[in-house]
Amino acid sequence: MQSPPVLVMGLGNWNRGDDAVGLEVARRLRAMVPGHCSVLEVDGDPLASLESWDGIELAVIVDAVSSGATPGTIHRFDVSNQPLPGGLVSTSTHAFGLQELIELGRALGKLPREVTVLAIEGQRFGIGSRMSPECLASIGTVIEALLEEIGCTNTPLLRT
Repeated sequence: MQSPPVLVMGLGNWNRGDDAVGLEVARRLRAMVPGHCSVLEVDGDPLASLESWDGIELAVIVDAVSSGATPGTIHRFDVSNQPLPGGLVSTSTHAFGLQELIELGRALGKLPREVTVLAIEGQRFGIGSRMSPECLASIGTVIEALLEEIGCTNTPLLRT
């Protein structure tokens, strides 16, 4: 039996410190997932990635957020049937952020059946800043959680 199509999307901006954590997770994860999984790095406007949801059963989106929690904290949200909680600020440098992407996908009937957001609490988002040690330290844990989320717990893990 073939596994349902899975998409992992890492969102962010390579030039804004902790905002790159979703991209880094996707980059490291790419070689670790089975053939039915696609990994997409979205460095720019997330609206352009909406078409990648066609035919996907499960999407896991990784992004940096700023909610006031301790830097490096990993938040997990099932947004399949409900929006992201209030007070969670995506760090998008575009007018269209993670919450808007999810809700537009829902309104257009493009949202995959299951959508999970793994959000990493950041602290450094300035132009040209480097990723904080707390975000870097969370990458291995996020990858482990992501592999479990998509049913790949026997895959060798890449440690940071």
